[in-house]
Amino acid sequence: MAKGQGWAMFRSEDGKTISERVANATKKLERDGVIYSRVKKEAPKSRAARAGDVASSLNDLASDLRGLYDEWVEAKDEVDQATLDLENPEVELATEARIELEEKCKAFDERDWDGEASAILERLDFSDIEELAGEMENWRDSIPENLQGGDKYCSVDEAASVLSDVQSELESVSCSSIEEAEDAVSVLEDQASNLEGVEFPGMFG
Repeated sequence: MAKGQGWAMFRSEDGKTISERVANATKKLERDGVIYSRVKKEAPKSRAARAGDVASSLNDLASDLRGLYDEWVEAKDEVDQATLDLENPEVELATEARIELEEKCKAFDERDWDGEASAILERLDFSDIEELAGEMENWRDSIPENLQGGDKYCSVDEAASVLSDVQSELESVSCSSIEEAEDAVSVLEDQASNLEGVEFPGMFG
């Protein structure tokens, strides 16, 4: 036995050596989140990846809003036809059929279509776009005056301008009623496309 290892090889009543007990305790602390030395930190996302994430979320919102709008249009067409049938004396309806149509019309009127549309758009978060636009604007403004006619400056300025325009469009989009949903969808999809088209210049080159 090497000098200095005697204590580590000493076995306690449970049959484990001190070194084994220390190793097990360390593993437990790591599992419990007490020790973070082995936790690998994620690399920060690139600006392009961050813009892509926002574009994806915009498309998701547009998809949800379009789905609700399409559902409303279909339901409205059915209710309009049901109303015509109920009010038309020439249409003979059995009692059960009349009750079913009346319940369909009532359910349509009671559903808060406007509130559902507004709730979807309230999920819109353009803080990441604001942050990206600020980063590009600060970068542009920090470029020395004698370099402001170069390709780098133009690339940074273009990216900053596009991001600023996207932010303005998203801040102005609204959907207080279901009738406005289609227009809101167009804005969301257009700005998602604009974000996907932004070319972020590298720090060098």
